This record gives sequence, structure tokens and C-alpha cells, in this order.
Amino acid sequence: MRGFKRFLLVMLVLGVLAGAGFGVLWVKHRVEAYSLENIVVEPAPPQPKPPEEKIALDERLEGLLSREDEARLLYAPEPGTKILSAAFIDNGTLMLTTSAAQGKETRWNLERFDIASATSVQLLGSTAFRLASSHRPAHRNVNRFCYSERDAKRGVFEIWCADLDGRNAKQITTHDGKEDLLSPAISPDGAWIAFEVLAERPKPQGSTIWKVRLDGSDLQQLTRGADDRRPSWSDDGRKIYFQRRPIAGGTSWDMYGMDADGKNSGPLLRTHEEDESFLARRAATDTFVVVESASGVPARLKLIDAVTKAGEYLTAGTNGSETSPSVSPDGRVVAFIAPISADQPDALAVWLAQIKY
Repeated sequence: MRGFKRFLLVMLVLGVLAGAGFGVLWVKHRVEAYSLENIVVEPAPPQPKPPEEKIALDERLEGLLSREDEARLLYAPEPGTKILSAAFIDNGTLMLTTSAAQGKETRWNLERFDIASATSVQLLGSTAFRLASSHRPAHRNVNRFCYSERDAKRGVFEIWCADLDGRNAKQITTHDGKEDLLSPAISPDGAWIAFEVLAERPKPQGSTIWKVRLDGSDLQQLTRGADDRRPSWSDDGRKIYFQRRPIAGGTSWDMYGMDADGKNSGPLLRTHEEDESFLARRAATDTFVVVESASGVPARLKLIDAVTKAGEYLTAGTNGSETSPSVSPDGRVVAFIAPISADQPDALAVWLAQIKY
């Protein structure tokens, strides 16, 4: 009996202790819950945006007159002189094609223009119609440049090349047809010249891309069946890029590329309402500077990623339509032709724009 009472006493004590512990936990839980219910969560203060990385102005643009879209005026010729093309030879030098009236005749000049000093040296000049491509008529690895020259007797253009100082000019092609051979571009290794054969006489037939060795041998046709123009090379010489539209017409110019032997031709970008022309690859990247034109909008320069198809405008067509872009070998600057001002649409000048992307 005494043992049983002792057992009940122990159980009573344990029950009291358990109840006390449960009460303590319950009170603690309520206090914590009450505390959490009354906490006011303040929103995080607004964080300042990280400063945008400021890209320094390229030294080639320093001191040049700027317009609204930040393009800079490099060279405005004297009245009576027209600029037809401006192409980078190296990072600091351009090749200009100009024409100027002299009495009843027109003089056609190829000039080497130094950006730093804003001075030019005449390489070739005569009444013979000469025209250099807007992209890579010369290459920094090759001591030659190429151009098209009209045959005075036959009235068609052939491909010529000369040393970078204008000496040792040599005719590379000779053909019997009525086609014009235009837009010659030298491969990076100096072995080949890519060019277009413009077959528009006696009626439009579309152009094709060809190539020939610098010594005039091994002439090869690379494209057919469409209107293909203005070839340019990749930096490694493995690809040739050009603009294409169907011969039937009525559709836009699109971006195309192919292997240097003409194989694996295909579109880089096709659009329905815009023209993409004058392809100039930006160094060893997947981006191209092109002239984009559409109805009611001045032609302007656009940087396009051939992989993502995304694009950024480099210029705004501020003074009127722009043409003939040429990217510097380092990929940081593009030269192009545009009017001096919107009030002088026929007075063309050479402009520079920095590629900041």
C-alpha cells in the first residue's frame, strides 16, 4: 500500500512538471508568434544603377565635327568633286574614289587618304573611269590594291591591280562580253580577287560572283541563278559574303555567305520589307555592318549579328541616305558616304562612326 502511494506521488510530480513545461513552450510560442505578427517588413531601399561603362572616343574621331547621331565628318571635298567610295586600307588609311569635272571631261582619281593628318595622295588619276570597291580593295597583308577600269574602246569595266603607291598597274581580266566586272576585293592572303559580273546589257540578267587569282589565272564562277553583288572576304579568307536578290525583282536584298570555293551558299539574314546591302564583316566576329534601307526611311548603317539576327543602328540617316560602309581592320570604326547636310543631298562627304557594341 505504501509503495502504491509512493508511485502515485511520483506520477503526480511528473504530471505537474510536464504540464509546466508544456505551458512554458505554449507561452513562448505565443510570444514569438505575436512578435512575428507585428514585425513591419520595410522594402529594400532603391539601389543605384551600376554606372554604365563609358567607352572612350576613338582617337580617329577626336576633333572631328559631330552630328546628332555622333557620326563625325572626316572629309568634305571641294565643290565640283564627288566621292564615290571610301575603303579602309589599314586602321589609319582610306582609299577614296573621286571624280571631278575638267572642262568637257571628267577626271577619275584613286587617292590614299591619311585619317590622322586629313591629307591625301593621288595614286591614279586620268580620264579613264576607275572605281574601287567600298570594302577591302586592298588588304594590310598585301602590297597591292584592285579596282575596276572602263575600257575606252569597248565601254566595259575590267579588273586592274596596282602597287599601294599606284605604280605597276596591270590589267587582270580581259573578256569579250558586254558585262561589267566590278567591286573587286582582295583575299587576306593576297592570292585571289573576288568580284561581281554585272550582266545588265542588253537587258537585266542579274549579277554573279566570280574570283580570279591575282596574276589573272584560274578564273572561277562562284554563284549563279540570282542577282549577287558586292563580295567581301572573311578575315581568315575561308568565306565570301555578298548581297542577293532573285532575278525576278520585286523582293529585297538579303545577306548571304558561302565558302570561298562557292560551296555551302546560304542566307545570313532575310527580311521582307528592308534591303540589307554593302555587307562588311566586323573583323573576326559574327557581326556585319550593312546599309539598311526601307520605304520612307533614309538608308542608314546597322550592325547585325548573323547568329542571333539582332541589330543595332550605328547611324540615323541624319543628313540623308548613307552608303558604302567600310569597317577598319580592328573593327572599331566604320567609314561611310553621306551628304554633308540635309540641305545639300548631292554634296557627299566621308564620315566616321564608332562601333560601341
